[in-house]
Amino acid sequence: MSGHGLSSPRAFLKWLKPGGNWVLGTAGLGPAWAVADFFELLKDQLRRLYFVSFSRRRVFADRNLRGERGAATPAVQAIYREHGWPDLERFRRDECLRAVEAALQARFPGIAQNLYVEYFDPFNCECRAYGRLRQEGQAEVAHRAEHHRVPSPGSDADENQLAIDEFWNRHAQHRGLPVRAIVKHLADNRDPTANQARDMWADLQALHSLGIFVRDTHAGNYMGAKLVDFSRAWTMYHPAMDQIAARTAQELLLGEVQKLIEAYCQFDSRADPLAIPPDLEAYGAGKLDQYRNWPWAYRWRKWEEDGDGADEYRKRLFKEPDA
Repeated sequence: MSGHGLSSPRAFLKWLKPGGNWVLGTAGLGPAWAVADFFELLKDQLRRLYFVSFSRRRVFADRNLRGERGAATPAVQAIYREHGWPDLERFRRDECLRAVEAALQARFPGIAQNLYVEYFDPFNCECRAYGRLRQEGQAEVAHRAEHHRVPSPGSDADENQLAIDEFWNRHAQHRGLPVRAIVKHLADNRDPTANQARDMWADLQALHSLGIFVRDTHAGNYMGAKLVDFSRAWTMYHPAMDQIAARTAQELLLGEVQKLIEAYCQFDSRADPLAIPPDLEAYGAGKLDQYRNWPWAYRWRKWEEDGDGADEYRKRLFKEPDA
């Protein structure tokens, strides 16, 4: 299948415009469908940001990772702020998720089941980021993506080489989503040269200015000095980037900048000497007061056909429950 879209009747498999009404859950699906599923959001945070230990099946099992809690939770705590966190350390993983679900469902009765798919599913995270680059005509700041593929049984793969039951019949833990892929240009796997590396910082600033918070700027995410993976990216509008405290936003962005500095150092030890841009070093030292490319500041409403409807969605998303 060629082109940039998806041939699927399901709305969430279309090319996800990071701004338009559909992303806010209002295009043809009705306002009730747009209510956030806070449990799925929090469950994703537990899986991704708390580094659940499958070996010991306990949350926060690795002492060195417990420090992530301070930076990882505020975006979720903005939603969950009036409830104390369950005592996660005493639960096995599945018990922990059930405890969180029960607490959130008590706070947000009748919540829908689609926020994870909308904003946190890795495939959709990539779609939203690449969609923003296409909207703004700045595809060159990341590794190029051509189109999506959603294979169907018997048409795109040799079924004899697949575990058919697991490949085509998605189970509850996969949220029933089909196997999907984003087709990208073949990348150069060699480490960047000094000339190529100069653009890494400029590209990240450009991504931030477009409302894309990458959340994954380690060296392994670069090929040919270009970012190749946006599966964890948050693209404004995004509920995890809304109503976030300025200090928390600065901490999250600081971590992103410091990861890029680490990538420069890692590449520098392998090949040509790479000079870390002076302003990148300054920002990485915590001097972010002068940074002007905050992803949170992106003017996403310019893509909205119904700005009032978008604002109403946000109000409902973070509305306090009735007493």
